[in-house]
Amino acid sequence: MDYDRKRGKFDAVREAESSGEIADSMDVRKALMQRVHAGEISLAEAQAQLKKIKRNAGKTGQTTRSKVFRGARRQASRRCEPGTFTHAVGYGMSVPNPAPTSSPR
Repeated sequence: MDYDRKRGKFDAVREAESSGEIADSMDVRKALMQRVHAGEISLAEAQAQLKKIKRNAGKTGQTTRSKVFRGARRQASRRCEPGTFTHAVGYGMSVPNPAPTSSPR
């Protein structure tokens, strides 16, 4: 990966964090680590909380840092309408299912 592409990915993460789209932002991670350093929770508890935050990100309409870095921004929260599929045209795109055809045998 060249420098410009990688820099663009980091910029996308920074932009999404500033707009509040990321559930596991650096602020959330820093707050968890402050609680660890203060002795309120253990490191294992902080890691478990971070896992839970990341797991519930799609349910709250947010995304994670890794998804934004990989380029899957906001697509995880989109749901397909009934009668559509996504596997043939790419992640997050909806296309009507083709009408069933009967072939003579």
